[in-house]
Amino acid sequence: MQNLLTEILAELKQKRCVLVIGPELGDHDEPSFFERLCEALPRLDFDHKSLDGASAVSEYTFLNEELIQIKAGTEPWLSTLVKWFYEEQTWLDEPLRKISQIPFSMIISLMPDGRLKRIFDEQQLPYTFNYCPIDKVRPVTETTSADAPLIYHLIGNLEEKEVVLTFENMFALLKNVLKNDLPTVVQKTLAEAKSVVFLGVRYERWHTQLLLRYIKTLDGINVTITKDTKLEKDALGKKSVENDQTAKNSSVFVRNRLNLGLLNDNPIGFLDRLYDCCRQQNLLKQPQVTSYLASIFLSYSHENKMIADDLADRLRRLRMRVIMDETDLRTGQNIKKFIDEIEQTDAVVALISRNSIFSPYVIEEIAKACELEKTLLPVSLDNILDEPDLEQQKDNRVESVLQDIRRKLRENLHSRMSHLWTEHERWADFDNSFSSTLTVLKNNKRLIYQASNPQATVTQLLRDILSLNTANI
Repeated sequence: MQNLLTEILAELKQKRCVLVIGPELGDHDEPSFFERLCEALPRLDFDHKSLDGASAVSEYTFLNEELIQIKAGTEPWLSTLVKWFYEEQTWLDEPLRKISQIPFSMIISLMPDGRLKRIFDEQQLPYTFNYCPIDKVRPVTETTSADAPLIYHLIGNLEEKEVVLTFENMFALLKNVLKNDLPTVVQKTLAEAKSVVFLGVRYERWHTQLLLRYIKTLDGINVTITKDTKLEKDALGKKSVENDQTAKNSSVFVRNRLNLGLLNDNPIGFLDRLYDCCRQQNLLKQPQVTSYLASIFLSYSHENKMIADDLADRLRRLRMRVIMDETDLRTGQNIKKFIDEIEQTDAVVALISRNSIFSPYVIEEIAKACELEKTLLPVSLDNILDEPDLEQQKDNRVESVLQDIRRKLRENLHSRMSHLWTEHERWADFDNSFSSTLTVLKNNKRLIYQASNPQATVTQLLRDILSLNTANI
């Protein structure tokens, strides 16, 4: 292990080390990332079924291929569900933060979400970005270097609603890559790299094997497998991993100019050691430290995420620290995380709309903020709070949802439907806390969001937040 780390450090110093990052960063004994995604899809689909009548929950799941079969015409909805699932995976933030500071000359991501870009942005670390479309050629003019690496999404880009989870999309992507080849800058960087580190990527997966064979064609060097465990040999006397379960389960390996080394190691543990070695040798890129004027927690509904992201970006440019809860308090652990985060803020900004006022998650966040005696700054996106029959609308919504949950529970008595019981409890809690939370919102001073001039809303919001700090001096 130490010899391998020494080699990687030497190649990082020469700025000739590429990273291929995937989501399998947990322990091998845990369900795979794909299995957790498939388990979450029915819950996410049920949570937001009022947004779209079509369901994209898979009727058929192919674990070995990491692909699913969905109903025709539901791909856009599937990409939305996958996007929400990735937003819940806040545990990825810390390993990706470490990755962003290690001077890889290029990062190929097998995750379709934009979390890595966001982490680079938050630390003000330079980078470029592009992706491989599923079924068309996309010119890549970006450059890449260890100082400003290209982040290249190989199997999807959720910002463009592209995700490779169906056989149709997988075949279209393969056809596109094989016909049009990868961009010149990606080919050149891979060909010149002395090492390609695969982290959180399972060796036996189809996209891993495709990429390994692609790298092999770039440098013409035969791949051999080296591990501490005994490997079987094929008829030609070459080492083989066909019958080696440890190798097949490996999710940390390094492709260098001479061989392919598979490590029976926890990906996070390997990353931690690599990060510490880089720090000891002063190789880490240094994030820019920002002095914040104030800190806020931004509560919003998924349906208003575009507005929330825009307001957050504008506030950050004004030196505001913005925490956005992307987990929706779905578990007790997330509630503790939320409380820890909100205690560090000066105020809670809640985006109020027809979507958020009837969201159990948003109402729960606001109620928790009030319990913690945090200043609440509601921002109205529409006139929902002025409607006189909100209590009746709430009653109708709760009754409809609870009836639907009970029906599904009756139809699936012998199935694992734990998420339905959780939702039943959550909507019951929402029913109990709605009236008091609504009173708090109506009694608070509210800002009106100006869609035609969002900067005006941000300016007023900034004044209100800074006035809180002045009042507390």
